[in-house]
Amino acid sequence: MWRIVRRRKFRLRQNIASRSIVALVLLGLLAACYPALDWREIRSDEGRFSVLLPSKPRIESMPLSAARPEVLLHQWSAQARKTAFAIGYAYLPPSDSTAGTTLATSPQS
Repeated sequence: MWRIVRRRKFRLRQNIASRSIVALVLLGLLAACYPALDWREIRSDEGRFSVLLPSKPRIESMPLSAARPEVLLHQWSAQARKTAFAIGYAYLPPSDSTAGTTLATSPQS
């Protein structure tokens, strides 16, 4: 009796796992082969990343906050089929006397 139950549970787990893998592979193939999307690999040596974006990205660099303008946010963004895709990074300076404060500080009264 217990052997039958164990075998059924094992087979059920195998079926779920194999169906999930097949579904993920099919979704990946459909997304990668869709002709309206022009997937491009974007690399940033400074940010130490690489990513695929579905169209030519817009590149921006801006201060992360007015209180700390030396901290720049570098961002790549692209739009495809009414969906926005973005990646970015910012280097924070080493700890200093402002440790424990937030980047956006409110004025003191």
